Amino acid sequence: MIAKVKKIIIIFLKQLGRFRPVVSKNVLKRLSVKNSHVFFGYYDITPFNDNNTFLLANHVPQNRLPHNTHLDLGYFNLNDTKPVFKKIADTKAWCWQMGARLRWIKSEKNIVSYNSIDNNNYVNIYQDILSGKVHEKHELPFYDINRNNSLAISLNFSRLDRLRPGYGYSIIPDASKDENAPRYDGLILYDILKKEKKELISLEQIKKIKGRSSMEDAQHYFNHISFSPYSDHFIFFHLWTKKSKRYSRLFIYHILTNEIELLSKNNVSHYTWKNNNEILITEFIDRELMYNVYDFISNTFYTIGNDKLVFDGHPSCLNNNEIITDTYPNLLGYQKLLRYDLSKDKIYNIGKFYSPYNYKYDNKCDLHPRLSPDKNFICVDSAFSGKRELIIINN
Repeated sequence: MIAKVKKIIIIFLKQLGRFRPVVSKNVLKRLSVKNSHVFFGYYDITPFNDNNTFLLANHVPQNRLPHNTHLDLGYFNLNDTKPVFKKIADTKAWCWQMGARLRWIKSEKNIVSYNSIDNNNYVNIYQDILSGKVHEKHELPFYDINRNNSLAISLNFSRLDRLRPGYGYSIIPDASKDENAPRYDGLILYDILKKEKKELISLEQIKKIKGRSSMEDAQHYFNHISFSPYSDHFIFFHLWTKKSKRYSRLFIYHILTNEIELLSKNNVSHYTWKNNNEILITEFIDRELMYNVYDFISNTFYTIGNDKLVFDGHPSCLNNNEIITDTYPNLLGYQKLLRYDLSKDKIYNIGKFYSPYNYKYDNKCDLHPRLSPDKNFICVDSAFSGKRELIIINN
């Protein structure tokens, strides 16, 4: 009875937020399509091209879900007075959190990369957004691509979807579902120029590195891969689930030496590169959320925003002293967009956005703040209007 009353109170409080769905003085543009969702996805890729004229986006009718349906891929021309969505392709390899990993490859030549399906296999496509010409097709789906577009990392998106719904792809069944930590399932390094792949580490191998009792009889998987700015390292999460509980830890892979190093054994949540040697992560230590900066050269870490950054979020670095991050919905249903200044230990509220009650679990719509290359603009996903749309904010 108490739980039922509590749920009713939470729903009532969230409905109050509808009367002020967006509170921000810095909104420049709202990009949407009638009766459709428009979104981008995760915060680790920028949708802006180099001169902020085109913004990549995903489009799908409101009544569609990611299971066996097409997602339209395209862009908005931000120079237009009223930008409209321009479709370039569609794909069935998509999800709400990650989209199809649509990203710029050579923005000066208007070439993008995205994941798709071909002959019942996940693949990656390079395509010109203006001519529609497909330049390359790669035999693996890409999770991340390094800065000079020479290397990519791939993983099992079907396994990711099964164990973390909303983050992988559900079209192709997970062939490894009967194995807890498969020997032949893991991270793959792909040489884009040579079109050669190399298996780096399997789930069976990662489980054996400083293993824990909670790993036994658990289902293991990889997620959240990110190349360092100079492309000589990449970080990744090793996760495992057991009895509906999820565990995680953070590793770094040194490409030049083929060495793997455990950076954090704590329950890590989100990440961003601060520079080529430091990584800012949100993690839970003794159930307390912390924003910690790890230096893997000196093998040290320090905490920022001790009494201010006490919530989980999706951080990105503006510079060496400032970060952009966000929050999950509070009791009124508001998600906050924030800037934190390390040198002043001060937090600034950029805006807050109402999140309808039905956007939760696999269907949640996080802000996922993404910076333009020049750091002058922020793009967020928001469902404050009852459907997903893109909002561009002046930074």
